[in-house]
Amino acid sequence: MKKIYSSLFILSAVVLLISSCKKSNPGLGIYKCDIYSGNDTINPLVWSASKETIALHAGAPVNIIGRDSVSTLIININGLTDPGVYQVMDSTASYVQYTDGPGTWDIYKNLYGSSGTITVTEINDTRVKGTFDTIVLSNSFVKKILKNGEFDIEFQ
Repeated sequence: MKKIYSSLFILSAVVLLISSCKKSNPGLGIYKCDIYSGNDTINPLVWSASKETIALHAGAPVNIIGRDSVSTLIININGLTDPGVYQVMDSTASYVQYTDGPGTWDIYKNLYGSSGTITVTEINDTRVKGTFDTIVLSNSFVKKILKNGEFDIEFQ
């Protein structure tokens, strides 16, 4: 009987140790999409912000930022105050930018007249939530298309 209690104690200690060593990021929101490169419409890079998500509401513009270990995706929406559908435009007021690295640090921005849309389903004092689809980005040489995007991030 003493052997059983000793074994249970050791097993409990190991489980506690393993669970306490797990890294957690309680502030990490949802920010993900499929990224198609060039003319490839079959094999997307399934991207998600696994390192950091930030939503900033500095007056009218809202910035939605996420990064994984090598890339960053930024969505900036000017005039975002209510849920709705927002068109991506080629301006500094509303834009999408994807930076791919390390080593190359290629920067892809939305093309002029891009038909991509960002649908905000919820925005309040604490968070912004929505989807985005068919946003075309380019670095003048290669295009990237963002599809099936989703975000749900708390404001900083």
